[in-house]
Formats: sequence, structure tokens, C-alpha cells
Amino acid sequence: MDHATIIARLGGYEHVAAALHRHRSRVHRWQTDGIPVACWPGIITLAAGKGLSVSADDLLRHAPQTAVAVSAPSTDEGASDTANGRRR
Repeated sequence: MDHATIIARLGGYEHVAAALHRHRSRVHRWQTDGIPVACWPGIITLAAGKGLSVSADDLLRHAPQTAVAVSAPSTDEGASDTANGRRR
């Protein structure tokens, strides 16, 4: 089930926005851009409360690549400073 379908089954973007305390226009964009990784626990909890089975694996499997790449937490280990070409 893709992210847009998950949002629809959870009651639509306005309901999800209210439940997760996010602006509705942001959640509306998630339907095409994907649900940010940081919001997955809230989505999973909301789904469980509605009797839907949604896991992190489900969200990852159907996430647009940009949603995962932009939202995934990064670590400083091995990070490089591309502005000056030095490693941190």
C-alpha cells in the first residue's frame, strides 16, 4: 500500500494532520512526496488505533526514494564537508 493509500485509509490528510499535529498542507504533500521517516512511528500508531496493519517495512517498501533519502537521520561518522573537501 503506497503512502497516499495509507493516508486515505487513515481518514485522509486533514485527519492525519490533526492527529499528528502537522499542518494539513504538509501532510497533503506526503501523498506524493512520501511520509517522512520521522513521522512513521505516529503513522504506525494511528493505523493500529484504526485496526490497520502498517509497519515500518510497509512504509519503507512503498516510500519514494526522495522521502527516505531526505528524511533518514544522518550520522556525522565519516561525513565530509563538501564545501571545502575536508572530512569532519
